[in-house]
Amino acid sequence: MVSQIMQAAALAVRSWLIIGTLAAFAAANAQTALDDRLLIDVDGGRWGISVRAVDGSAVLTANGNQRFMPASTLKLVTTAAALHFLGNFENSGWPRGTALLIKQGPDAPLPSLILRGSGDATLSDDEACETSCLSQFVDAVQAQGIARVQNIIIDDSLFQKSYWPSGWAQDDLRFAFGAAVSALTVDDATAHATIAPGTQIDTPPILTWLDLPAFNVDVSQAHTVLHGFDLDFLKRPGSRWAEITGTIGLHTGRVPLRFGLDDPSIYAGELFRKRLAESGVLVEGKILRSGQATVKTDRSIPPRLLFQHPAPDPMKTMEEILHESNNLHSEVLLHHVSLTLRDRTSESGLHLLEHLLIESGADQHDFNIADGSGLSSYNRITPDAMTGLLVWATHQPWYESWSGLLAANGKDGTLEYRLPRGVQEGVVRAKSGTMFGVDGLAGYFRSETGRDYAFTIFLNDSAMSHAEARERIDALLRSLIETL
Repeated sequence: MVSQIMQAAALAVRSWLIIGTLAAFAAANAQTALDDRLLIDVDGGRWGISVRAVDGSAVLTANGNQRFMPASTLKLVTTAAALHFLGNFENSGWPRGTALLIKQGPDAPLPSLILRGSGDATLSDDEACETSCLSQFVDAVQAQGIARVQNIIIDDSLFQKSYWPSGWAQDDLRFAFGAAVSALTVDDATAHATIAPGTQIDTPPILTWLDLPAFNVDVSQAHTVLHGFDLDFLKRPGSRWAEITGTIGLHTGRVPLRFGLDDPSIYAGELFRKRLAESGVLVEGKILRSGQATVKTDRSIPPRLLFQHPAPDPMKTMEEILHESNNLHSEVLLHHVSLTLRDRTSESGLHLLEHLLIESGADQHDFNIADGSGLSSYNRITPDAMTGLLVWATHQPWYESWSGLLAANGKDGTLEYRLPRGVQEGVVRAKSGTMFGVDGLAGYFRSETGRDYAFTIFLNDSAMSHAEARERIDALLRSLIETL
């Protein structure tokens, strides 16, 4: 108890020092470079701070020209690039709906179904699904009176074959937020399971897939104990085998698990086959990728469209990225940016993101962009470059739509529980970023004097917990709102 009181007192003192330092600088000079010595120790970490009025005039900077890992604040760049290069939401460059086609040549005994991905990351097999549902494809097959089909052919060729961007850590790939990127996915390219304790002490836990098993899981090295929960999941990318080790308490309830998939498109085909079987439609052949199909068909007879989902709402896609920080949706959107240059890979999209930063005033040495979501450990950007983009965006025709989708403090998204004390709800609209050793926040705020500012705050390489890092960042932002 004494230790907790001392820790709380120390944090209060540190927060007071931050607020006092920034208040003094803001009051003294509206265009000042902060001295690193005046920013308190952050357990080995370093600050990157850049604040500008929306008219572009610099207000505060600390290490503003040094490169930092941005984590998910990079999604600001990706979504801005999408609006800039794809145009308005009626433009054909935005994702279209997933399609189901049927193909049968004159000599083929049975037709084959083609599930064609179009980069729509909203396709779902969830029971509560209302739009872009896998079940609608099943209904379309039944409506044709089809009882047997040969193969299900997966066409995910709009993008390169399922992959992970460079710099994604192996530890991330086992979780839902590290799912491989594909033009055809169901339920965010994840598989769901639960794990529960064994029936008695020293027995292994019980893992149950909620639908199709995504891979084989060995739980023999995990054990049920009286109390506690300390399980670890081990899986190599691309492997069909995984292992769970550690301990789980005897009275622990069922714990939900979500795993990112290595090959989301093939898993989508497997789910589709299962749903067809449940409806009485038999698939006699295999799940094949389009390049592997050996169906006897007449090339002169094109496949016939059975059903296509409407295009997903781009506003909802952007909201999913900016509010919920969905990595898969970000990477899929990056691919659609690439397609404006007729490139199936992500490289052209990355090039256009870099072009956007330069157009907004950054130097080519101010950044290194490796993915569209910010999960890559290779991403770097200076706070000044990020804030420059934010200021530049205020002069673009899409700014109101884009900024309106940012999470608001105390209201929604990743900022729902941020800045709960002393700051009016909704005066900050921003994107947060969190990785191991990385915390950040970038966006816009309105000061108590009614002026609007763009800001970037990065904290890299600190040994602090994410909770404490967020408190430090919020303390800085609170002081800016009060003093500018």
